[in-house]
Parts: sequence; C-alpha cells; structure tokens
Amino acid sequence: MSWLWDDFETYRLRQSDLDDYLVKLHGNWQFYFRVDNGFYQFWVPRKLSAEERREVEDLRYEDV
Repeated sequence: MSWLWDDFETYRLRQSDLDDYLVKLHGNWQFYFRVDNGFYQFWVPRKLSAEERREVEDLRYEDV
C-alpha cells in the first residue's frame, strides 16, 4: 500500500478529533501529524473523499 500526505484546515478542529476519525476510517495507524500554515498534514493510504471531508467538517467545535 502506497501512503501519501493529505491535509485539512486546523480551524476549530482538534487534532485528537481528526485522529479519531482517521482511526475509524483506516484503522489504528501512525498518521504522522504536522501543522503548517493553518493546516494539519497527515500520512494516509489515500486522500479523503469529498464526503469524508464533509464529515470532518462536522467535527469542528463551536463557541458556546
């Protein structure tokens, strides 16, 4: 399996929530997170689909 980098905005998204989502999607792997210019970058077997990106957007926290 060939792994590659994908990214997602950090805006109101905890890395732990994104990691939990990726574990649910791909299994318990090391995703090698890093943050650059307001984006989480992570190592995955395939890029997130448009639908998966919408699901990650739903993980963003709101001000209360």
